[in-house]
Amino acid sequence: MHRSYRITIAAAAAVGVIAAMAAAVQAREPEARPSAASACITSLTVHTSEDWSADGDEPYLKGFWSAPGSMDDGSIAAVNATVAVGSVVEAWDADSPDPDDFIGSDAVGGSGGTLTFKGDDAHYSAQYSRGAC
Repeated sequence: MHRSYRITIAAAAAVGVIAAMAAAVQAREPEARPSAASACITSLTVHTSEDWSADGDEPYLKGFWSAPGSMDDGSIAAVNATVAVGSVVEAWDADSPDPDDFIGSDAVGGSGGTLTFKGDDAHYSAQYSRGAC
């Protein structure tokens, strides 16, 4: 056999092996990737409302939850919203026609606990637990 034919056959064999390896890699199931840790904010308590009127506050957690109605001092509302551990949650009091009042922000930890929001003469807290709701 001529030398150039042997090189051609060897190169073709190498290409075949590489193609087989690539097909095996593609057929393999994807590796499990860890998902981002999550927490469930279960409730929001208004300890001291910002609005002194009889109507109370209309609290919301920016971007994902609003109270079902006005909340006075001592009121508790269910939230049941899943957030990522490490995210910063902002609490606000909706006001109209003037701008909303920023009450405060707190970061979600990995083991559950309480988020505390104090500002503009108001005090809210939110309970959360580890894992999705």
